[in-house]
Amino acid sequence: RQYSGTAGRIENCQIGVFLAYASRYGRTLIDRALYLPEGWAKDDARRTEAGIPEAVAFATKPKLGLAMLERAHAAGVPFAWVTADSVYGADYRLRRWLQEHKLGYVLAVTRAQRLGFSRVEDRVAGLPAAGWHRLSAGDGAKGPRLYDWAYLPYGSDTAPDWEKGLLIRRSITQPDELAFYLTHAA
Repeated sequence: RQYSGTAGRIENCQIGVFLAYASRYGRTLIDRALYLPEGWAKDDARRTEAGIPEAVAFATKPKLGLAMLERAHAAGVPFAWVTADSVYGADYRLRRWLQEHKLGYVLAVTRAQRLGFSRVEDRVAGLPAAGWHRLSAGDGAKGPRLYDWAYLPYGSDTAPDWEKGLLIRRSITQPDELAFYLTHAA
């Protein structure tokens, strides 16, 4: 039993971390890892019963994801961007690795994510009305998925001609409904 984001609660389930590749020609899964909860990793009897090799140790989901990115990069898989949800967006090591390899990213974060001394949600209050731009997030089942978007650059620890930023998405019908993304782009 462990928390499943898909179910939104604790379930009897297995959780996997997947690396997908997408291009204009299509998409496919190129790597995967089974997430072993820390409680399982420390329980020798349970590990033996489940046939988990001794070499398999506990690793966080971001650490598993970073290992997959490192393997893809080492294998010469051509990619320029990485996207991921807030479990991965909150991981500084993952973001740092992407920056060091001059790879762009759009990584979701929770409203409590800190940038310097403030939380990302605190940065919304200072946005002027003209700072929001209505754009489509692509077509959905009911037509264009329109949102208001704002972008705030932050940080100076990037390569020349690269920039980090905070991208904020706001629901048109429920303006208090916000989503936050850390970005890194040329």
